[in-house]
Amino acid sequence: MRPLELELANFRSYERERVDWRGHDLVVIAGDTGAGKTSLLDAICFALYGRTPEITGPGELLTIGRDNGEVRLTVQIAAQTWRVTRRFGKRAPQPQHLLERLVEDGGEVAETIVGKDAVDGRAKDLVGLTYEAFTSTVLLAQGQFARFFASRGAERDEILREIFGVQSMDGVRAAALRLEAAHLARADTLTSEADRSGDGAGALSAAAKAARAAAGRLAALRGLGPTFATWVARREDEATLEDERRLVARAIDVMPTTEARRVASTREADARAALITQANERDLARDERARAASALVDAESRLGRAVDLAAVRSSAERHAALVVDVPRRRTELAQAHGALQSRVEALAQLEAHLAATRAAHDALIARAAAVTALDGALRNLDAARAAMVEALRQRDVAGDRVGASEARLLETRTVNDRAIQVAQAAHIRSGLHPGDDCPVCGGQIGFLPGLNAPVGDATAELRAAERDGMEAHRQLAARQAELARFEQGRAEAEAAVDGARNLLPEGIHDDRVSEVMLQGEIATLADAMRGPAAEATSEREAVTREAGRIQEVAEHVERDGEELGVLAAALEPHGGRDGIGAIVASLAQLEALAERGTAADRELLRVESTLAEAERAAATIEATLIRPLRVAAAVAAESAGLAPPPADLSAEALNQACDALERRLTEHAADIDNRRAALRLQSDAQGSWLAERCASLRLARPDDLPQATERAQLDHASARSRFGHARDCAAEARRRRRDARESREQAERFRVVALDLRADRFPRYLLQRYRERLALAASERLQDLSRGAYRFAASEPDPLAIVDTRRGEATRGVATLSGGERFLASLSLALALGDIAAGAGGRLDCLFLDEGFSTLDADSLELAIAGIERLSGGGRLIGVITHLPGVAERLGAAIRIVKDPSGVSRVLAEGLAA
Repeated sequence: MRPLELELANFRSYERERVDWRGHDLVVIAGDTGAGKTSLLDAICFALYGRTPEITGPGELLTIGRDNGEVRLTVQIAAQTWRVTRRFGKRAPQPQHLLERLVEDGGEVAETIVGKDAVDGRAKDLVGLTYEAFTSTVLLAQGQFARFFASRGAERDEILREIFGVQSMDGVRAAALRLEAAHLARADTLTSEADRSGDGAGALSAAAKAARAAAGRLAALRGLGPTFATWVARREDEATLEDERRLVARAIDVMPTTEARRVASTREADARAALITQANERDLARDERARAASALVDAESRLGRAVDLAAVRSSAERHAALVVDVPRRRTELAQAHGALQSRVEALAQLEAHLAATRAAHDALIARAAAVTALDGALRNLDAARAAMVEALRQRDVAGDRVGASEARLLETRTVNDRAIQVAQAAHIRSGLHPGDDCPVCGGQIGFLPGLNAPVGDATAELRAAERDGMEAHRQLAARQAELARFEQGRAEAEAAVDGARNLLPEGIHDDRVSEVMLQGEIATLADAMRGPAAEATSEREAVTREAGRIQEVAEHVERDGEELGVLAAALEPHGGRDGIGAIVASLAQLEALAERGTAADRELLRVESTLAEAERAAATIEATLIRPLRVAAAVAAESAGLAPPPADLSAEALNQACDALERRLTEHAADIDNRRAALRLQSDAQGSWLAERCASLRLARPDDLPQATERAQLDHASARSRFGHARDCAAEARRRRRDARESREQAERFRVVALDLRADRFPRYLLQRYRERLALAASERLQDLSRGAYRFAASEPDPLAIVDTRRGEATRGVATLSGGERFLASLSLALALGDIAAGAGGRLDCLFLDEGFSTLDADSLELAIAGIERLSGGGRLIGVITHLPGVAERLGAAIRIVKDPSGVSRVLAEGLAA
């Protein structure tokens, strides 16, 4: 075991300090007397064993004015790194005792041990030394081994018995004697109990009779089980039919009224008649347009054949036409500009109406999304409520476990107190026999009853109950925190539901119907927008085309004006010739025919516009009247679990389908009523039969049958258990007599062990062997430290006598040795004791010396320091406590301990990490 690092917090005079021994073999702990040097060794001892050499309690180790302290020691044992933490004080955090195995020095934790007993036991196993051996071989208090070296006879043997644990055999012998007495007492107790129990024949007969009665009642109750199950199932079926009847009634309420269906059918018929009329007028207008176009083609053909004049006539005709046409076309151009402006204004109004309709459509979509969000919020609310129910159940289970653990803790404390009392009584009565005087009351002792109360088992059960109680309280706190989180989730879900409901249309409370109606309104507005949107698009394109056409006409009129000026100049000398008037008249006729065609075009546009209006009106009727009827019929059918009417039915067919659906709903409701009445009769009959049977079994009503059956089953199990217990009584009596014989045999074996462990037998032989091993091992150490000048005699009559090899193997007494020589001899004994205590041939990796160098003269001090220097190296850590400055300068790396005026000790490292 080699210390690596020591950390202190509020330990004696240290507030918070850290010492790092890594990479150093020889370290001097220097400082004035009372600075706190020895407290570092006390901290190492307290970390490993939970106590100090002065056996000071944890409360006395605490710095004055502090409520908690901590000592943490990191050590290397073999190839492993361990870190032990001890916390003390009234407000010390948990755990107060902690042992950790690290993956490597400063690495992660690979193993954790918690609890005083567990940490003390594992630390002792790791170090390989008892507390007494550790403080005698590793932490050498000032003068301890000089006293041992100078002692003689029984005094030295007593020290060796303590160091090597030989004195523990006294405890083993005492334990053997106690076990002998305990086994004898147990044999007496078992014999007495076997005599008192007898064969138990009467109890066995009574238990058998009770078991038969419980079995009969359980069989009778179980015989009613199938009928009870059928009765319960029929009542559940009746409740199911009641729910189904409410759904059908709701579906009937949702069905559209007959008046609404009649109005929708009538208006749809009127719209269809209007569509047929407008279609016929459109066909007539198209015929008239075709006839006007044909007459215009014929007139243009005749005019072309009549014009066989010379170039002058052609120019005159062109001039005459332009004279009339250019002013007219300029007038028409101005009128076309005015008409185009009117159409642009009408188009702006149409687009404004369309934008308003789109805004309403978007608002409906948002409200439909709110309905969808409400549905999701309701599902989340249901999930949150279900989670809260489960959390409440888990909290109740945790609360029950807390109650059970507290009851168990109370019971185990009572048992533990009783075991302690029994153990104390057993201690008082140890060695007493019938006829002796009682040490308590002074009377004569008669019968001594057996006492068998294992205190260790009761204490372990108490610790287990305390751990279960802590775990139950922790789980209850976790369940309460989880319940708080679920409560917050439920409140958030309810807030989300309220927010979603605020977005629903006023007066709508059924989420499904409201969603269906919103979808119907959305579809209606979409259909209503479709016609105006198409009309606006068409009108926009027409206005664009008309503007282009007007631009083209304006360009043609401009060119014709220029041509008219040219023709006027050319025909001026030829005015008034024959044929020109006729050509002009023909052109006028052609113009009249063109006007007829234009009028036919206008009439056709008017009729087609009227037809489009009729189609839009029919679509509006379908969206506003027919579609809501379809949706309502579908909702009613779905509520009753029936197939909805087809979506493509006409209004009249839909009216007929709704009539049929209404009849089916009415018939379905009547069928449900009949089935429910039949179930009610059967259920009442079975209930009466069960009531009679239950009354014969002392049950108030049939609903108590499951609980009564469960109680009967428990009673039957209890009766069978009592019967089994009574049946086992005779066998138990025989077993107790057999155990009594075995206990007496075991007591005899412990008596033999106690005889063998008397001080004049095996312990004397063992102590003699340890003395021989100690003398040989110490002699080797002393020769090495003194460079061959001294060794121990290692033979009787005094194996620990000093042999001076420089003076002819002369034997010297302790009184003839100088202080330095006594120090080396004591140090050799300490090292040898450490090797033997750690195991045959073993070696400790650290040694702390507090030997008081101030008592040595200069030569002895030099001899002692040289011996210590030869000990260092090879991985062993040597720590020397001194207040002499020369020792620190001579040995190198040092820890300076200083105490400030307030009484606080500080660690100042010189050549050492801190």
